[in-house]
Amino acid sequence: MYEEVVDLSHIPPEGLRLERHIHPNAWKIREKDWENRGELFFDVFLKGNPRKTSVRGKLTAGVSAFCHRCLKPVELDLAKSFHLIYLAADPDRFAQEEVVLTNEDLEVAYLDSPYLRLHDMIREQVYLAVPMKFLCTADCRGLCVHCGADLNTVECACPTEEIDPRWANLKAITQKK
Repeated sequence: MYEEVVDLSHIPPEGLRLERHIHPNAWKIREKDWENRGELFFDVFLKGNPRKTSVRGKLTAGVSAFCHRCLKPVELDLAKSFHLIYLAADPDRFAQEEVVLTNEDLEVAYLDSPYLRLHDMIREQVYLAVPMKFLCTADCRGLCVHCGADLNTVECACPTEEIDPRWANLKAITQKK
């Protein structure tokens, strides 16, 4: 499994660029509805020190899944750019009951040591790049809820509109007008 840790106290003043090609077996992710496929590539640039480090990067990766509407296999290529800021832990801020967050705070993470676990950061960015729903095409019609036919390839004879009995009376009222 791919693991890499960067000692933030050893970043040169001009910054540090890291480019990696990670073999598919080294970054294995298998979730309920998707898994990784192919090589993971990332390019990151770190600048700063253990008190404040800026990370700019981009990644590309592939995932395999099934369409959430018709269940056909889907292969998706992910591409994500990101900018993160890592700060040393701030006990005073953590002790406050309520803290007002700004948009910039959403890109900030706190580290309790001078080491950045690069593999965890990249894995998090992969998860953020994965869509909530996988679709084979944007206009996928899915499966018929009655007979299970793939509506992208056939037209079934099932009724197209079924009224929920809880709303039937409301439909009758709107039709009287």
